[in-house]
Amino acid sequence: MTETLDKTRIDAIVQRVLREAAQGGQPSAGHPTPAAAPHLSHVGRAGRSAVAPAAAGRDGIFTTIDDAVRAARAAFVALGGMTLEKRYEIVAAIRAAMLTEA
Repeated sequence: MTETLDKTRIDAIVQRVLREAAQGGQPSAGHPTPAAAPHLSHVGRAGRSAVAPAAAGRDGIFTTIDDAVRAARAAFVALGGMTLEKRYEIVAAIRAAMLTEA
């Protein structure tokens, strides 16, 4: 079943979203709130160090999520200190590498 999105339908969706936002983000009665996801922090603990330590941090591969987050944060801070011109150069280099490797 294909549903077209004409102006009337889009306006109806916008109005519903605005109503829900005014109610504190609670969905309307016609849309039940989904059940909370189960707590799964224990899943996969045994397999977290499946990456060989020699490869850690190389080519964006880290042994733990914490290492990856630390590296991402450091990269974010470093990028924030660069000029916009330098950022454009980096993006252009990434694009060129992707086109070469594609």
